[in-house]
Amino acid sequence: MKTHNGYIIKMYNKSPSLKVIVTEGKGGKIPNDLTGMYTTDKLAMVDIDKYLDKKGGKRDKAKTNNTAK
Repeated sequence: MKTHNGYIIKMYNKSPSLKVIVTEGKGGKIPNDLTGMYTTDKLAMVDIDKYLDKKGGKRDKAKTNNTAK
């Protein structure tokens, strides 16, 4: 599991080789731009960055954390 700019990238339960993006905390809605499945963390991070650039949100390149369990 990895966090990137306020979103969590985690393994998809039904297929551990795929990744999905979820929000930090409870009850957050995932934007339609981020509802896909990804083969790597890097691809998910690229889409998160593109989404934040598009909506004009804050993007912090230094804010990426590995939270391996």
